[in-house]
Amino acid sequence: MLMERHLAKKARRASGKHHLKGPRRRSDEDNLQFKVKLERLLAKLMEQVDNL
Repeated sequence: MLMERHLAKKARRASGKHHLKGPRRRSDEDNLQFKVKLERLLAKLMEQVDNL
């Protein structure tokens, strides 16, 4: 049991070396682009619904 505990601890410590910080924070420009593209997508979908 002690050996399993030791190996688990080693594995946890080793995995920390490969951990990245994650994606960067979204900028105002990113938010604006998302809004524009989402509105464009919704407009297309509404147009398709109206044509049915």
